[in-house]
Amino acid sequence: AIQLSWNYNYIRASYSLTGSAETFCQDPEQVASTPEYAWGSGIYFWMENQKDGTTCHKEALKGDFGGTLNNINGGLECPAYKGGWHADAIKMRLNRYCHAASQLGMAALLDLGGCKGMTESYEECLGDGHCPYCEQYANIATQNFTNIETESTVTEPEPNKPKEEPEERTWKPTTAPPSSALTPKPTPAFSLEPTPAPSSSAVTPEPTPVFSVTMADPSPTTKAPALTVTSIFPTIIATDPPSPSPSEAF
Repeated sequence: AIQLSWNYNYIRASYSLTGSAETFCQDPEQVASTPEYAWGSGIYFWMENQKDGTTCHKEALKGDFGGTLNNINGGLECPAYKGGWHADAIKMRLNRYCHAASQLGMAALLDLGGCKGMTESYEECLGDGHCPYCEQYANIATQNFTNIETESTVTEPEPNKPKEEPEERTWKPTTAPPSSALTPKPTPAFSLEPTPAPSSSAVTPEPTPVFSVTMADPSPTTKAPALTVTSIFPTIIATDPPSPSPSEAF
């Protein structure tokens, strides 16, 4: 785990890991005695602590070992003043880094340029014998991940290879569903012809009485012609009364 130093680092790590700024300030030994806080404080500092707009994690992704050191302890070691304790401390750090790189099978060391003066300290360390683990990398140039990615992705084009044309997309109309899928209901037929009258067998009207009128021949002795009425009812014949004789008149 990365050690914490200065109260402002304890306050930030405490708030990030415990939700309270007072936890590590009141009992800073928890960073060393509690495993989750020991690892947690290291992860917090590696991921969250910023200097010059970057973090240790971002510098590691770029492949700059010197940049990670500048974030952690750059104020004292980037550069390290000659003759001071930190001048020897940075040599110990470099020797341990070379040892770890060797154990991990790295073919070259990562870039040291992110920490000012670190390249000079590395050369001095090789010369005075303080970095025995770095001797195998003495004549190998350092690398960063940007260079490695560029070298691995640049390829020469194949000769006489036809240029691939983009696939042409054509629009096709949607196929209509089969007629069996949707069968419309028949529409009832309408007609403007008049409705036929019901047959005679359907409605039988009652018989209408039949009347007949017979006019009798006029008689010179009668004042009016006789009227004969014939019907289905009993026949009634009406006649004028007889005229009185001359003898009865007087």
